[in-house]
Amino acid sequence: ARANTQAESAQKELTAVRGQAERAALTLTGLRTRLQETGSEIAALEAMQGGTAGTHGENLDRWRKIAGLDSAARLIDGLSVDKEWTQALETVLYGRLQDLAARDFNAAITALDRLDGGRIGIFVATGEAYRAADRNRPPQLLDKVRAPWPLRALLDGIYVADDLQSALKLRATLADSESVVTRSGLWLGHGHTAPRTRRTL
Repeated sequence: ARANTQAESAQKELTAVRGQAERAALTLTGLRTRLQETGSEIAALEAMQGGTAGTHGENLDRWRKIAGLDSAARLIDGLSVDKEWTQALETVLYGRLQDLAARDFNAAITALDRLDGGRIGIFVATGEAYRAADRNRPPQLLDKVRAPWPLRALLDGIYVADDLQSALKLRATLADSESVVTRSGLWLGHGHTAPRTRRTL
């Protein structure tokens, strides 16, 4: 009887250990998945910045001081986007993510005459914030992005669709100045498409 009791106890312990091992394996799998997702997000951000190479240098540094933008934030520094729409935002803003936030837009633009070489972009960092989505219209990319600055000048009129078929259907209802971008980053306007950036997600 004692031997049976010890055997039962050992079996219970073995079952408990196996359960712990299974839970640990599931946790490890989850951590590996999250690590891959994080790596993809980092790669996406690097790719988003990659199209703006050449925006640094001594000439630009001097010009930023002259224009009063030496401490200005870059557009990419303040952006936060719903994860599934990262590729769409990358397509739309590719080449502009190093643009500088200017509170005195006219002064910054005037200072551009003094820029000797290099490339720089400027966006207005003041103005009315974007309001919640109007339920009577399809969702826009603006609805998927958050920033400390108004983004209407950059993203207004750009709608979103889950896939190409949905995008083509929506495109038929849009005005000439409007467009639609899919989750995968395919950007469609009237009679044209925008080049899709390198897929990283």
